[in-house]
Amino acid sequence: MAAALYSLGCASESVARPPARAPLAPSAVDGSPVCKSLGDRFVGLPAVSEKSQPPQALAPLAGTWWIRSCSAHRRGDELQIRLQGPGWYWVEESESGIAVRQQVPFQLDVELDGRLSHSISQGVFSLWFEPAREPRIRVAAPESLQVHSSNAWGWLLKLVPLASPGRMAAERFSERLTAALRDRLREGATVTFDGWSGQADAGLGRLEAGQTPRHPFEDGGTWVVNDRLFLAPTATQVVGPIDPGGMNLDVSIESGSGVNYHAVCSEDLSANYAAIASGALSQVPRRAWASTGQVAGLGRHSAAMRVDGCKFYLVLSTAGPSTTLAALRVRA
Repeated sequence: MAAALYSLGCASESVARPPARAPLAPSAVDGSPVCKSLGDRFVGLPAVSEKSQPPQALAPLAGTWWIRSCSAHRRGDELQIRLQGPGWYWVEESESGIAVRQQVPFQLDVELDGRLSHSISQGVFSLWFEPAREPRIRVAAPESLQVHSSNAWGWLLKLVPLASPGRMAAERFSERLTAALRDRLREGATVTFDGWSGQADAGLGRLEAGQTPRHPFEDGGTWVVNDRLFLAPTATQVVGPIDPGGMNLDVSIESGSGVNYHAVCSEDLSANYAAIASGALSQVPRRAWASTGQVAGLGRHSAAMRVDGCKFYLVLSTAGPSTTLAALRVRA
């Protein structure tokens, strides 16, 4: 990715944003090196806040964004990037007597303009993307969310004509997601390559020269995935794409029952996206899973899996009726 950003060349096409519930659009990724790195990749979205965790803890991923459209080109000394795609975010909140507990789908369109700079320090190559202006973000979510009353006031509110608590919850979700993304993206991004370990990485915000992004597993070695996950019942998380071959999974269960994992080939993901995005994994045909497994019990575990013949994505869910908080590392 560092090389892709640094050597970025030519142009691309513009793709219109479909509504949140439209059929999944085909992938549209231009030939620029940066889009070859980002195209069709799932990008995890961290939980905005988690009161039960210490402030120094890494925020777990509570949602994801599938980059299905990417265009990037230079204009003068600036790099212009446009990213589009569907995603989802787990919402669990109660406000004014109205509670929401749902995996909310959305369509996200992001436009970024910025400049690149780089340095090498302590064996780490750092490439910084610094915004030249405010990021432009458009979120398209469902018109109404699934709500229920958490107290008498909420029950009364649902009876008020034209109040539409579900619509108000949807508007609140779109506003909060837009604000959270804008706050994160206006800090820019840092791409790093550690020459000693050979690990490439990226994170939002500007890191100091020689510094690399933080991850739950930091005991050396290279990895494909290294994240902390929040998996509520009926919630899912997806990582990838991952190249075919043998993989080792390191899973640290912090709370909850454990983690179910399913590998799905890239060509089968689009057909089953709606079920995965809604958390209804029982609706995915068994033949679509290239590999499955489960890691249960608190503490650290290791598992091996193998997928041959296709690039694949890893679909993750909680292994029981309760929420699971876990760290996951995937190593080739």
